Amino acid sequence: MPALLLVCAPVWAASLELLGPDASVPPEGFTVAVVRRDAKGAPVKSAPPTVTAEGADVRPGPEAAALHTFVVVPKAQAREVVVIAKGEGAEARARYAVGPPASRMELSLQPAQPVKGRDTEATLTVKRLKADGTPDDSGAPPVLRASTGRLEGLKQTGPGTYVARYVLPETNSPEAAILVALSAWPHPQSVHGAYGRLLVPLAASVDLPGASEPGARVSLEIAGKRFGPVQVGADGNFLLPLIVPPGYPMARGQVEDRAGNVEQITIDLQLPPTDGLACVLNPQRLPADGVSQARLLCATSDPKGLPVADARVVVKAKHGKLEGPRRDANGMQEWRYTAPRKLATDERIDAAWPQRGPGSRESLPMQLVQGAVRDVTVSLSEPLVHRGTEGQVVVVARDDAGQPRSEAKVQLSTPVGTVGPVVEAPPGTFTAAWRVPQEASEGSAEVSARAFGPLGTEPARLAV
Repeated sequence: MPALLLVCAPVWAASLELLGPDASVPPEGFTVAVVRRDAKGAPVKSAPPTVTAEGADVRPGPEAAALHTFVVVPKAQAREVVVIAKGEGAEARARYAVGPPASRMELSLQPAQPVKGRDTEATLTVKRLKADGTPDDSGAPPVLRASTGRLEGLKQTGPGTYVARYVLPETNSPEAAILVALSAWPHPQSVHGAYGRLLVPLAASVDLPGASEPGARVSLEIAGKRFGPVQVGADGNFLLPLIVPPGYPMARGQVEDRAGNVEQITIDLQLPPTDGLACVLNPQRLPADGVSQARLLCATSDPKGLPVADARVVVKAKHGKLEGPRRDANGMQEWRYTAPRKLATDERIDAAWPQRGPGSRESLPMQLVQGAVRDVTVSLSEPLVHRGTEGQVVVVARDDAGQPRSEAKVQLSTPVGTVGPVVEAPPGTFTAAWRVPQEASEGSAEVSARAFGPLGTEPARLAV
């Protein structure tokens, strides 16, 4: 009986891998890559896969060697995105949480309630914490703002932990300080991220002078705390040391003379109006492109340093647009500022809480700068360039508003001849010499121009 021999070609197991961020992704969008690997795990070339997403839109990105890249833009209000890649009988999927992470800012002060006249500064600790209370080191260093006094010397002391020096105001009247912290995510100029506030009653240590019957004993009570008694001197004057907390303008007490007669007294401490509003703006520098945004957060307190949930804060921008407010559970209010398309040097955002008094207001400067290059045109000074001569290539770069963009980065390329250095004059117009060699063939040639920038160190916004 003849033997039957089966010969099979080897089948190598291959896999499809989906590469993407390993942390929360920004709502503006993110990039993923799909790679096919052979049985040894080495990347191999493959046909473009089919990529879809739940909770997001997907579009192809640039190719890169064995990688196929895709841009994923989460849909509005989406908190999670599932990306599915399919190709050549294989499938890969990945799940991404849409940021910012569910983190919060926790602020504390040491001493917790500094006293004017006794303390000059305190240490502020700011912690960015995840939902489970562990440190979150994913955001930018916090932007700090105080309604009164100064915050200085911010430095990081651990994962998600920062300290700063809070310098008390030099005034001697009691007031409530509002300290606000905003940590942007995923970059320092973002409108996303965690925030928090701390309300600090600043009591004042004062020596209250007064006059009464010589030999009498004087005592006062403020906010449930008794001070004194002190004895009136032979000249009829006395000095009573007090710790006056904010929000208590009246002191009640008694005067007991040497015969034991007691007189009830009320003293108006004549406390001045205080500031009950603190706002923080981030970023404080934007391109005037009609698109870039900043985040405005405002916290309020009553005269005693207690939060006010229903404060009616009014905000106005001189040139840009404001949307809001949106309130959180702690009474903090949030607005989104959108930069104008027209460049202005005097942009300010004014916030006021009229019901709290004229002192409860903020004026925050916004630096508007010209936007980046959004349009570029290229032309030749002459339509015909002879072999062995040169022509002038003229590139005009403009921003979103159609204005010439100076200091742009311009790159020129051509397969025929060489292009000399680029010279800018006037602003936004760039000229370079195109030298055509004598041995060049007759016909047409292409000169390509690319303009971008100018380059900075931080993004104003993410665009994907």
